[in-house]
Amino acid sequence: MSREYLRLVALWWTGHILQVGWLAANS
Repeated sequence: MSREYLRLVALWWTGHILQVGWLAANS
């Protein structure tokens, strides 16, 4: 696995968690 791939996965997860948290806080 390349570093670029791991970075993309980390960014995707961070964005996903932030979106879920934002939706939960505004529900």
